[in-house]
Amino acid sequence: MCGIFAYVNFGTPRSRAAILQILLCALHRLEYRGCDSAGVGIDEDGDSPGRVRVIRKAGDVATLELEVAKALQEGTLRPEQVLSNHCAIAHTRWATHGAPVDRNAHPQSSSPANEFVVVHNGLLTNWAVLRKLLNSFGYEMSSETDTEVVPKLCMHLFQACQGRITFPQLVIRVVAQLEGAFGLVFKSSKYPNELVACRNGSPMILTIPSGAVPSASTQGGTSTLQSHEVFISSDACALLDHGSNVVYLEDGDVCHVAEGRVTLYAPSAEPRSPTVISGPPATTTSLERHKCRVSPQYRPPGMRPVYGELAQPSTSLVEITRQCHTLDVALETLMRGSFPHFMLKEIHEQPECLRNTMRGRILFPRAAVGLPPHRNSSRGNSPAPSPSLGACRERPEEPFKSPFDAGPVTVKLGGLVPHLEVIRSARRLLLLCVGSAYNSAYAVRNTLEELVDLPVQLELASDFLADRAPPVFREDCCCFLSYSGENAEVVAALRYCRDKGAFCVGFTNQVGSTVAQETHCGVYLHAGYESAATSTKVFGCSVVALLMLALVLSENNLRAQPRRE
Repeated sequence: MCGIFAYVNFGTPRSRAAILQILLCALHRLEYRGCDSAGVGIDEDGDSPGRVRVIRKAGDVATLELEVAKALQEGTLRPEQVLSNHCAIAHTRWATHGAPVDRNAHPQSSSPANEFVVVHNGLLTNWAVLRKLLNSFGYEMSSETDTEVVPKLCMHLFQACQGRITFPQLVIRVVAQLEGAFGLVFKSSKYPNELVACRNGSPMILTIPSGAVPSASTQGGTSTLQSHEVFISSDACALLDHGSNVVYLEDGDVCHVAEGRVTLYAPSAEPRSPTVISGPPATTTSLERHKCRVSPQYRPPGMRPVYGELAQPSTSLVEITRQCHTLDVALETLMRGSFPHFMLKEIHEQPECLRNTMRGRILFPRAAVGLPPHRNSSRGNSPAPSPSLGACRERPEEPFKSPFDAGPVTVKLGGLVPHLEVIRSARRLLLLCVGSAYNSAYAVRNTLEELVDLPVQLELASDFLADRAPPVFREDCCCFLSYSGENAEVVAALRYCRDKGAFCVGFTNQVGSTVAQETHCGVYLHAGYESAATSTKVFGCSVVALLMLALVLSENNLRAQPRRE
C-alpha cells in the first residue's frame, strides 16, 4: 500500500530543512504500510516561482534521507532558505506497476521540467489506454507506472486550455479520464503555492489546525477555512503530530489549498441522509453544521475515456462542506515502547481492545459486577400527588428499583437500535468481507446460524462481483466487514447491494471511512491503531462485534435462549 503526505504553509516562515524534516518524519510514519521506494517534491532554489525539485530513491525512507542530505550538502538546495509560502508533497510506494527503481518512484512528473507533479495511492484500471493515447499526442513515458499518465494528462489539458483554467477545474478534467480507485495530490509550477487533492475510493484526510478560521461562504454554509498550515495524508498516523481535528474527504471531493484557504469542491452535489454508527458521536464545529453529500462519481454519466479522444466534463465547481472529526488515536499507540516489534505489542494490547469493543454495549446486572442495588428511597419518576386529591390518604413511599439491579445480561448496539426490526425481518443475512475480516466472519458464522432465525451466507467480496451478477434483494440484510473501511472490493460490493435496495450494515475500525459513510447503520470496533501487517487486535474485536450482533438479533428468540446463556 502506498502512502501520501502533503504540507502547505502560508504566512508561516519555515526553513527548507524544517519542511524536509516534516516530510521525512511523516514518511517514516507511513513506512509500516510497505515501502520499496520513496520521494518528495519541494520548491527549487532560484528565481522561477514554484519550480519543483523532485527527489526520489528506491529503497526505504532511510535511503531517501541520505539522498536528501546529499542534495543539501551539494548546495543544489539551500537548507537555511526561509519559505513563507510553500507546498510540498511526499510519497512511499509499494510497487504494483513496474519494478522498485528510481524512475518508478513517486512523485511522477509531466516532463523533466516538472511542470506538474503527482503522488498517487491506488490503481488506475485504464492506464494502458491513456498511455497509448498520450503516446499518439507525442508524449514519451519515462517510467512503467500507471501514475505517470496523470501529470502528462495535466500538461496536455493545460495546453489545450491555453492556461485559462483554474487548478481545481484542471484536476476535475483530468480525473474525469481516470478509472479505478485512487487518491491523488497535485503540485504545479504553473500554479505556484497551490495544492489540489482528490479521492475516488482511496482514503484522503485533511488536518485542520486549531487556529483555523472559517471564511464566509456565498452559499449559506461554510466550506472555506483560513489556515496558516495545512496537512493532507492518506493515513491518519502521519497527521497525529499536527492536530486532532480532521476532515475525511469523500469520493468525488476536490480539496484546493491556496493562499492559506482550504476549499472543498465537487462537480455536483446532492443531499444524503447521515449514517448512524454505534459509538460516540463525532465532534463537530460551527463551520461544519451544514452538511451535504456528493455524488460518488466525478464524471457525468456516459463520460468515459476512449482511445483517440478525451472526455470533456463540465468544469463548474460547487463548494461543499464536510463534517469535522476528532482523531481518537493517541501518539503512544504508534510507538513500540519496550517491545521488539509492533506485532508483539499489539498482541499484548488485545485484552484492553476487547474491553473497548464491549464497553457500554454489554450491560451487566449490578449484583453480577459486585455493586449494591440502588438505595434511592424516592419513587423514581412517579408524578407527585395532584392537589385536587389532597383529601386522599398519602401513599407510602416505595424503594426505587433499577432495571440493572437484577436480571440477565443484555447487549445494546446503539447504532443498530433504530433498525433492529428491519434486520430481524430480513430474508437472509449476507456477510461480505476479505482477508482476515473474512476469517473472523467465518469463525462466527456457525454461531450466527444457531442464534438467529435467518439464513446466513458468507461471501468473499473479491469474488462477489468477479464475473458474477449475484442476486441481491430488497429483503436482504448485507453486513460489510472492513477494518480500514476503504477496501476496494468491499466498497464495490457495498455499492452494488445498495443499488439493489438491500439494507446495509457496516463493521469498521475507521471513523469517517467509506464503509462508515455509505452503510445505513453500523458498529465501530474501537480496536485502536494497528501498525503490524498481520491483524491481531482488529480480528478479535470483529469476532466480538459479530457475536454481539448475534446476541442482539436473538434477544426475543425463545428457542435460542439456552445457547445465548
